[in-house]
Amino acid sequence: MKLTTSYPQVVGQVLVYHRKAAGLDQADVAAELGLSASGYSRIERGHTTLNVTQLRQAARALTLTPAAIIGDADTAAAWVERQGVVVQDALTKESDCLNVDGATLFGLVVSSMQGNVRRAS
Repeated sequence: MKLTTSYPQVVGQVLVYHRKAAGLDQADVAAELGLSASGYSRIERGHTTLNVTQLRQAARALTLTPAAIIGDADTAAAWVERQGVVVQDALTKESDCLNVDGATLFGLVVSSMQGNVRRAS
């Protein structure tokens, strides 16, 4: 069975990483996006995707650029794949896949981000 995750889950974990680095909680970022904390939690878990307006709002809340978030997600996805995890475009329910849990994925994202934190100027 191959380990899998999705790109939206990677983006979500990048958001978690930057949110924690900024000392914010989910409610802080959710308010910036006009969402409930539970709605924003679904984004961080990769169960809901961000639209471009939400991406810009999240970046603003985290004092980043949208490009920095996507760039960090691309870096993290490449790192995750080098660790043997398949990063799919969307979350699937295939029986031959074992989805990586959030804590493990967060650890991989943190590993990819060491020394790669980019802040907007």
